[in-house]
Amino acid sequence: MDAMGRQKGTPRRIPPPADIPYVLLSRNRDFLVYINKVGEICRVWTTSGKEEWIGKALPGEVEMQDVSWDGKEILWTKSEMRSKLVLVKNVFE
Repeated sequence: MDAMGRQKGTPRRIPPPADIPYVLLSRNRDFLVYINKVGEICRVWTTSGKEEWIGKALPGEVEMQDVSWDGKEILWTKSEMRSKLVLVKNVFE
């Protein structure tokens, strides 16, 4: 994009792999971030299509929620559901 917000050059389609559940697009739309099948975080630049490895994903049931402008920070969330079952006998006796 130029200073006026108009697109520069020709657009490219960079489809993320179909079996990847978490794909984030940066706010300025310069890159995509996703987790590949082996648990590595990858970044794909939308201008060049260049793919690069960033690091390992967090273990367990976590989700990427947001990515910073420069791609150096990723917001992760972990959902937990804790419950307790209590049996109370003879309440009305």
